[in-house]
Amino acid sequence: MTLASVAGNSDATLRFAAAGHPPMLHYRAASGTVAPLAVENFPLGMFGEAAFAALEVPCGPGDVVALFTDGLTEIFKPDQSEFGQEGLSAVLRAHASAPLGQCLAAMQAAARAWGPQTDDQTLLLLRCAP
Repeated sequence: MTLASVAGNSDATLRFAAAGHPPMLHYRAASGTVAPLAVENFPLGMFGEAAFAALEVPCGPGDVVALFTDGLTEIFKPDQSEFGQEGLSAVLRAHASAPLGQCLAAMQAAARAWGPQTDDQTLLLLRCAP
């Protein structure tokens, strides 16, 4: 079983963890860049005594964090080129300043335009408050 979790706090940091889940994407408004947020943890339930790590990153005003399932990145064109994390990152970067509903719709539309859906596609966007 996979898990992705995020929590913000009053000191403008984002605490995140993942277990067997794709990296989250962090759009940094100040620089206009997108970076993966990854923590190496085993999927849930693999080992009874497993400890799970979490990390913290600064979260600036207007930053956007995308949590998604691999069904949004593992989409292939007929030539077998994959949409991938790079494709999703490019759309996030281009639409991150839009309202989150519009950004989400653009990311979903880009994935659908790339190729047919073959797996579940879940996407959650969070914006850091000023």
